Amino acid sequence: TRKGNEKTNTITTIAIDGDSLVWFGTEGGLQRYDKSKHLNNSSAITFYDNSYNYFLGQGEMVSISAILFDRNYLWIGTDEFITKSNPDFNLGGLYRFNRKNQWIRFGTNQGLAGNGIYSLALIGKYIWVSLYQFGEKYKEKYGRGVAVINRINSRITMLRNKAIPSTVYKIFFDGKYVWLGGNNGVVRIDLLNKFSTVLNDDKYFWTYRWTFTDFLQRGLEKFLETPIENFIENFGL
Repeated sequence: TRKGNEKTNTITTIAIDGDSLVWFGTEGGLQRYDKSKHLNNSSAITFYDNSYNYFLGQGEMVSISAILFDRNYLWIGTDEFITKSNPDFNLGGLYRFNRKNQWIRFGTNQGLAGNGIYSLALIGKYIWVSLYQFGEKYKEKYGRGVAVINRINSRITMLRNKAIPSTVYKIFFDGKYVWLGGNNGVVRIDLLNKFSTVLNDDKYFWTYRWTFTDFLQRGLEKFLETPIENFIENFGL
């Protein structure tokens, strides 16, 4: 228990960072354990809440929902839980942490469709994020789809397409397919489809192997003949 807060004992996610560090996300903050040190060593565990400008000092509490690493940063998804009487309790958002004391937050002000984070996945130079918005009136979570964030320039793109469910609890990438687990089965996206027919501005047809960058830049509306099937399959599990 940290700072007398029982929520710091509620573990929501665990991530291994290299050979020596383990990160524990809790309902009351983030804990880092250095495996090279005995647990009785006071320096073995470092705790991060909104103190000392951690998480930019935002919100009354910080509840962790997802943890992801890339070469330079730790990406931390947080829960949103706000009410009219307590609008700053859990503000949510996705935080990028350089493992020192530089924090950057991505939320609705930056282009995300919701501040609540369900899941994160690292795919090439992109971070995929599944989102929700917490409804103050009925105190329920409402799915807000999937966003991708370019790790190089921080550009956010919402994947707005009816084939992608609004509620995605989990994102997983197996090297070829992106799997989206939601409240109505599973959607599989093939990022390197073998064949698609596309139409350019001169009304000329040709065959082309689309990449994920094409997928984002051109948009699915450029496909012809039930275009979504070129990329997306539904699995009603």
